[in-house]
Amino acid sequence: MVVGATTGVHEVRWCRGEGISNCEQQFPSKCTYNANSGVGIIIGQKTQKILFLGVRNKFCSVCSRANNINSPPPDHQCYKNWSSSSSEMETDIIVEGFKKCEQQHGVRYISFIGDGDSSVYPTLITSIPWGYAITKMECANHSVKCYRTAQSSKM
Repeated sequence: MVVGATTGVHEVRWCRGEGISNCEQQFPSKCTYNANSGVGIIIGQKTQKILFLGVRNKFCSVCSRANNINSPPPDHQCYKNWSSSSSEMETDIIVEGFKKCEQQHGVRYISFIGDGDSSVYPTLITSIPWGYAITKMECANHSVKCYRTAQSSKM
């Protein structure tokens, strides 16, 4: 899902990786939010360049293999960097991107477009120093998709 945000200097979009949850493949009431990896990307609206990329992994195959044979893992570059719930990956990645925007790009993101069920907005308000100024717009594509899903489940 690609959504957008506006800054005082330029507009950005953020993209939630489809690996965040497997809700898309199941009925809405059966979301499990159990993905092992999640990706979030903030993309410049005008430049279409990546401004921020965040990855969260709950799994490392090398560590898992070692655990299965009850031995310590060998020295390796472990990509496991997340131990909280899968549903928190999206929020954490986007909040990190907002926190780094001033340092990396010299701007503050002050509004964004998000999906209706996202916990990103409340977390941004409380976690970002200028959170009081951040406004949220609903993603029209997500709203239409949710409406169609709700209508088809009534039939």
